[in-house]
Amino acid sequence: MNIVFSSKALDRLPAKTSPYIVYHASGERGTGRLGVRVYTTGKKKFIYRHFVGKTAKFQTLGEYPDMPLSKALEQFEALSESKDVIKTASKGAGTLEALFEAHKEDFFAAGKRSYKHYISLRSVIAESGLLPESTVANKITTNDCRAILNYVYKTTGKRQWVNEVRSYMCALFSWGMKSDKSPVMDVVQSKFDIPFNPVTAIPTLACDAYVGERYLSFDELAQLLNDANSGEHFTPDISVFLKLVFFCCGQRPYEILAAKKEHYNRDAQLLSIPPGIAKTKKMVSHRFKPQRDRIN
Repeated sequence: MNIVFSSKALDRLPAKTSPYIVYHASGERGTGRLGVRVYTTGKKKFIYRHFVGKTAKFQTLGEYPDMPLSKALEQFEALSESKDVIKTASKGAGTLEALFEAHKEDFFAAGKRSYKHYISLRSVIAESGLLPESTVANKITTNDCRAILNYVYKTTGKRQWVNEVRSYMCALFSWGMKSDKSPVMDVVQSKFDIPFNPVTAIPTLACDAYVGERYLSFDELAQLLNDANSGEHFTPDISVFLKLVFFCCGQRPYEILAAKKEHYNRDAQLLSIPPGIAKTKKMVSHRFKPQRDRIN
């Protein structure tokens, strides 16, 4: 028998002619279950059931109501992190594999361009052998994620790469937390039901070389622009591209490269980046200042 545990629901469980067990309703199997054994006298005790191999193991946690439901749930979460517990999902439950696939589908549906970082993340997790894709997504713990990052550090020795893997893992679970909680969804039962992001508690590593921490000085910028203008060190296409980056005041390089001649109005000196290639999916326009950065 499965019910959603609450204090009122537990109080209403009647004594019967023989003891029986009621389990907290969830979509997993073999991951460990929190239950209440009701005795003929009306006494109720929290139990924890999990599988070691194919054998069911039972452990008494405490007597209700001396042990409140919140405390029993805390003990259940702690025990469910045991390596002996098989974390597999029943049909329809949100596994790590389903999380990757759903995120990928939404990623491309939103018109985003590059999914390679998440392909790399998935490969790293698979290579580590520490977290099978059959794992229930909402059962993945901070320690599980930390073990993956520790594997990355041991195999590469690169702190920056550890931070990169951490950032995309964090983004994946952040998406999973919100994906099935939209107020406009008709389906009440969540597919993933991830209560918190297990990656956020893991700190980023301090490292010397990190994207965004090293900027060109004004002298270096002047040298780069002079080299691009002279055409001595770059091909003509690259020289024009570098100057456009300056003239467009930091327009994203991909958007400049993907822009076509029809996107530029010479008479108005206006460059328009259409939503199809803009990262923000909105029209972006840049008007060049006359006499200073006019493009012929």
